[in-house]
Amino acid sequence: MKTPILLLLLIVSGFSCKKSTDNAVVIDINVDIQLVDDQDKNLIDQVPSVDFNDLKIYYVVNGKKDLFYNGNYGYPKGYGILESLNGDKYLRLFPNTKGEMPVTLIQFNETDIDTVKCEFYKKESNIICTKVWYNNVLKWDVADKNSSETREITIVKDL
Repeated sequence: MKTPILLLLLIVSGFSCKKSTDNAVVIDINVDIQLVDDQDKNLIDQVPSVDFNDLKIYYVVNGKKDLFYNGNYGYPKGYGILESLNGDKYLRLFPNTKGEMPVTLIQFNETDIDTVKCEFYKKESNIICTKVWYNNVLKWDVADKNSSETREITIVKDL
């Protein structure tokens, strides 16, 4: 009688012992954009000609621009208008991650379209933005000690 009970305990304990694996996934891609005029005034909610809630985000994939929308995402249009602790509003962009140097377009109106390119560290299921170019000017680099710890960039625009 002791043998079957001991055997059952060994079998059960064998199933309960699993090798621990770390399946953490890191997705760190957002770019926070402070839009200001030439006098350093925040443009979001200040410019009546631009409804920042109606921006269009395009992902350029294989040379073709596709309007981004994914209803399953927290920010289905690829961006959000957020407010910092000091009350300033900013644009949080979730850029294109597909390809070697993915391109994202921000369309403010019919004639004003800006280009964002990002470099990503990709390994297994992890993806981390390491560099950001805005209209072909490097604006943020993780290796640059003068860059903010978070991907915050300031863009001067004339809207």
